[in-house]
Amino acid sequence: IHMKEDLAFFGSVENLVRVYGSPCGSNIHKEEFRMHMKEDLALFGRIENLVRVYGSHCGANIHKEEFRIHMKEDLAFFGSVDNLVRVYGSKCGSNIHKEEFRIHMKEDLAFFEEFRIHMKEDLAFFGSVENLVRVYGSACGSNIHKGEFRVHMKEDLAFFGSVENLVRVYGSECGSNIHKGELRIHLKEDLVFFGSVENLVRVYGSRCGSNIHKKKFRKYMKEDLALFGNSDILSKIYGSHVCGCNIHKDEFRKYIEEDFLLFGNQVNRIYASSNQAVGYLRDPFRPAVLQLLTILQEINDTTAKDNFVHLLTRYRGLTLKKNPRLNNIANLLSFCRDDEECKW
Repeated sequence: IHMKEDLAFFGSVENLVRVYGSPCGSNIHKEEFRMHMKEDLALFGRIENLVRVYGSHCGANIHKEEFRIHMKEDLAFFGSVDNLVRVYGSKCGSNIHKEEFRIHMKEDLAFFEEFRIHMKEDLAFFGSVENLVRVYGSACGSNIHKGEFRVHMKEDLAFFGSVENLVRVYGSECGSNIHKGELRIHLKEDLVFFGSVENLVRVYGSRCGSNIHKKKFRKYMKEDLALFGNSDILSKIYGSHVCGCNIHKDEFRKYIEEDFLLFGNQVNRIYASSNQAVGYLRDPFRPAVLQLLTILQEINDTTAKDNFVHLLTRYRGLTLKKNPRLNNIANLLSFCRDDEECKW
């Protein structure tokens, strides 16, 4: 009974879907929720702000009395509607009404003042606002004010060779760990292993970087270097979007030698592609891919095999998310035959 009314209130189907599809969606029909909607719109100022808050983790709590008693107080504390929306619209928002959270808010404000004392110094260090934002806005940003982090910054700049390289590493998932002893003990060793600063930056600056200090990851590094042939190829694979952060996992490794036998040197292209290509070699897609490869090998059609590898590494339409039926050979071949971009 409320859906048309809500569509008018939130202003577009997109906004309505965002709210209904969030944790808030399970409460929005309740009377105690609905009585506050106009009041909240006035507080947050614009429908876009309201949708951002209602459509977040916070949305499921916003009708609760213990949440609402703090809203005006929080607006004063955070200084602007934009700041309030940013906080309420994050995962943090679902906790902000809890007593154990609120007792630290003034303390945290002082803490961020401590953070601010380094900002001008860091702007000079990282060379541009863009670089600074990239580092501060990453996982590393939560550590950069810490004494044990800052003592390494000049040393790291010398090690990685340029501000651009340093920003790439600091601005990645690896950045949040780089001040930790267990990562730093491997830095020089990894530079030798990957063969150049560029290769090292490619790996450390990728998702893989957050895992590289872990024992389970490191135990496979020499084995992978031998398998893939040289450190340039290995750095491209480790530094890739999907493969790099998963390559030490059991479900990945059970196929790695088989993939190498199937594709030969072409496996380097697949594993190192920026596309989700390596995902096609995993269940449930794998059986269809293996059947097609077997057919191509039996008829000894190397051109078709090369084209298929190219398809895996380049064509983004061939994904299980978009086409969940592509898990058997008939559907896969049918798709390739009918789709304009990949039927060749």
